Amino acid sequence: MAKFSVKELKTAYEELIDVMNLTEKKNGKKVPIIVPKDADQEYLVDKIKEAKKWVEKGDEFSETTQTVLDEIDELEEDETSEEGKALARPVKGKAPVPTTKKPTPTPAGKGKFKREGSFAAFMDEVVKEGGTWDELLKRIKKEAEKRNYKISITLSYVKSHAVNRKKKDPKFLGKLKITEEGIE
Repeated sequence: MAKFSVKELKTAYEELIDVMNLTEKKNGKKVPIIVPKDADQEYLVDKIKEAKKWVEKGDEFSETTQTVLDEIDELEEDETSEEGKALARPVKGKAPVPTTKKPTPTPAGKGKFKREGSFAAFMDEVVKEGGTWDELLKRIKKEAEKRNYKISITLSYVKSHAVNRKKKDPKFLGKLKITEEGIE
C-alpha cells in the first residue's frame, strides 16, 4: 500500500467520513469521526477498509478517493487469493476445493443513493432542483465550505455526480435534462 501517501489516505478517509456521515460514540453521544493528526499508513488503511463496508450503491467519491478504494479492493483480493491458494492445495484422494467465493447478491430494495444528511444527499437535492452549472457549483461549494469539506469542488465534480446518478437511475432527474448550460 506504499502507493499512497499518508496525506492521500487521510484525505480519502475524511471524505468517506463526510460522504457517508460516519460517527462514533463518545460519552454516550454520536459524534463525527475525527482522524487523528498522528495517524499512520497502517491505521488509515485499516480504517478505510472498515469504512468501505458501509459504502452504499450511489455514494460518490472524488477520483483520488475512488482510486484508493479500488487499490484497497485489489490488495484485499490479492490477499484472499493467496490465502485461498494455500488452503486449496489438493490432498491426495480428495476432490479439489474451489478457491473463489461467489458474491452474495444484494437483497432487493437495498442500495440507496444516499444517506440522510450526507454531502452526496445534499448534492442530489441541488442537482434535482436544476439550474445553470455556475449556480449549482456555487451552491455546492458554499455547502462544502460550511461542512469543512477537504476535497475541492470543481465543475467537473458536479457534472460527473449528476451524470453518474442519471446513469444509475434514468428517472433520477425526472423531466429535467443535463445540457451544456446546466440541468434544465
